[in-house]
Amino acid sequence: MSYKKLWIALALVLVISFAVLAWTGFALKYPDNWWARPLLLWESARSTRGIIHRCASVVFMSAALAHLLSLVLSRSLREHWRSLWPHLSDAREAFTNFLYNIGLRRQLPFRSSHSYVEKAEYWALLWGSVVMVITGILLWGDTLALRWLPKIVLDVATSIHFYEAILATLAILVWHFYFVIFDPDVYPMDSAWLTGRSPRKEPVPPAQQ
Repeated sequence: MSYKKLWIALALVLVISFAVLAWTGFALKYPDNWWARPLLLWESARSTRGIIHRCASVVFMSAALAHLLSLVLSRSLREHWRSLWPHLSDAREAFTNFLYNIGLRRQLPFRSSHSYVEKAEYWALLWGSVVMVITGILLWGDTLALRWLPKIVLDVATSIHFYEAILATLAILVWHFYFVIFDPDVYPMDSAWLTGRSPRKEPVPPAQQ
């Protein structure tokens, strides 16, 4: 399997596991809502929601580990990954794009192939994954954790895990969905993750203007 196909497969695994984690996680917090009831139909002595949530977390962590290993094993991927590091030019692109969006700039501003939008999403995903994995493992092994840590640590981990879940879900539904689906430049979908090329309009670089 090529690295491109591997990354597409990892993206699909990430999407599915994230959706299952969000559904089951919020169903554990709000079991009385209508969207949680299908999970409650399967429950008896054990919590089906909790079992599915933990299984999805293992899949999610496996995808994250595979992503890390692919960067370690492939030089070309590491070189491509370096393009996702933040630069000062990202702030300039964000500012000019902001001026364009509020009507103070007429010409569509240049945005690099991996602009501040993609970089913000990638690093937010990375940071959020680390936070959710650490707090999730603490909550999963709460009995063992309480032998070594005070209860307030688990209370803080619970709050962080919950509010980070809300933040991540809203980021997907509001920010990511607009950028890759509802943006008129790419609707009905930005196919870059499948083909490597985006239908998004490409403004002229500053040197060529």
